[in-house]
Amino acid sequence: MKGIKTALMAMATTSIGIFGGVLYEGISQEKRIDKAEENTDKFRCFYHLLTQWIALKQDGKNLKEYFEINGYKTVAVYGMKELGERLVEELKDSGIEVKYVVDKDTNSIVTDLPKYSPDEKLDVVDVMVVTAIYYYQDIEEKMSKKVDFPIISLEDVVYGLA
Repeated sequence: MKGIKTALMAMATTSIGIFGGVLYEGISQEKRIDKAEENTDKFRCFYHLLTQWIALKQDGKNLKEYFEINGYKTVAVYGMKELGERLVEELKDSGIEVKYVVDKDTNSIVTDLPKYSPDEKLDVVDVMVVTAIYYYQDIEEKMSKKVDFPIISLEDVVYGLA
């Protein structure tokens, strides 16, 4: 009888372990799928923005025109990945001054401009441009509690000139 109880207990423990492993793997797989879908959406946004930006360039337009039309002379750029780097480069020597950049990972930014994390005190500028377009809503919500100047998306700039 004791042998049967031990065998049943071993089978129950093994079954629970297998069920737990399958459940964990299912949750892990779902997280990977969600992350892949998020990346797909993010890169789709990038693609459309960059396509429009190229179309503007082909029409002889420069993003500085958006800032001039709106009376923005000083800019802070939030997000210094690929899009942020391109925006800073486009505004270089344009008469629109990028005063500083903001990014969560200031250690990985390579620039001569002053760098700040989102939690630091930020100098006043005419406008902050968020280049992390996929996360714009979250960033705008957080930063608008911190600063009193306009916060716009790079999409506003690019599509505003279309």
